[in-house]
Amino acid sequence: MISRLEDIGGMIRVRLTVAKSKVVGVACTSTRPLDAADAFIGLDPTEVVARIGSIYTLCGRAQSAASLGAFEDAAGLQITPAQSIARDILRLAEMLTQTAMRLCLHWPKALGLEATPGIVRGCLSLEAALEVDIFGGPDWKKIGGAPVRPASTGTLSLLEGLMRQIRDLFEPGDLADSLRQELEWYHLEGFGALSLSDPLEHGALMRKWDHPAVSWKRRTFGSGLATRLEAGLCELREIAEAIVELEAMLQSDPGLPVPDLRQGRGQATVETARGPLTHAVEVADRLIAAYSITAPTEANFAPDGVIEHGILGVEAKDRMKLQLAARLLVLAVDPCVAYDVKIEDA
Repeated sequence: MISRLEDIGGMIRVRLTVAKSKVVGVACTSTRPLDAADAFIGLDPTEVVARIGSIYTLCGRAQSAASLGAFEDAAGLQITPAQSIARDILRLAEMLTQTAMRLCLHWPKALGLEATPGIVRGCLSLEAALEVDIFGGPDWKKIGGAPVRPASTGTLSLLEGLMRQIRDLFEPGDLADSLRQELEWYHLEGFGALSLSDPLEHGALMRKWDHPAVSWKRRTFGSGLATRLEAGLCELREIAEAIVELEAMLQSDPGLPVPDLRQGRGQATVETARGPLTHAVEVADRLIAAYSITAPTEANFAPDGVIEHGILGVEAKDRMKLQLAARLLVLAVDPCVAYDVKIEDA
């Protein structure tokens, strides 16, 4: 049996050290146990894929999809297009929820704006409805796939309504404009900007780097908060549109029989709101011999990485403004992970 692993998703702790009104030190540490997947060694792969999304609750559906893909790769199994589309729909719905939570709840709260929780509730309802419609419920985590069917009329109506709500956010004077204006008021549009030689985070900024709206912001503010905000807003719209397109392609499918996976090695990578997530597995004598998970959070908050390069050396005369800016940068870099920001004197 697999037991619930405490705090397996971890959190990010960001510590800024200030001296002479400048940030002279930036340290990011993750509490996520990097060897947690070792707990799966000696277990049956079918048990692990069925439970991993509830053990790793951060990006749980993406964790399930990556785990399934890794074991299917180990078995030399090619799933059907319908199975791939169905999993992508659930993964994108999860990304939509996570992106909406940051932009509609966390960014407004940090900036003193009114939140729009209705969109987040709609995203959560859509996630649950799609899982029930397409797979009949949560028991879809089966190597080779589970029976698939297109979404119901009711769920499609829910999706259409959610898309209208998201489009409304971009109307003049609505949330998108308010967030942009607050960044301008605080003079934080360029905070966190990187040089061209610095690494980017593995999320919305990298994915939307060449999007026209993001490119326009980049020309003025580099890769600062205004540009990262625009990348997130673009994703909010386009993820919902991608779900609609994929659902239109989805056809009924029974799935493949679960293979007799005696031994093999496999790997699979899926995209999440915070970047690519990779699972790698090895099976011997029908049991898991090795299991590793590479999460984007470690890359996004690596030493000498995005956060350090974006904050080191900035002015720190206004501690409250610095705290706000650092929080917004973390929200922009990784829209999923829990975090804590503290400022200390050298």
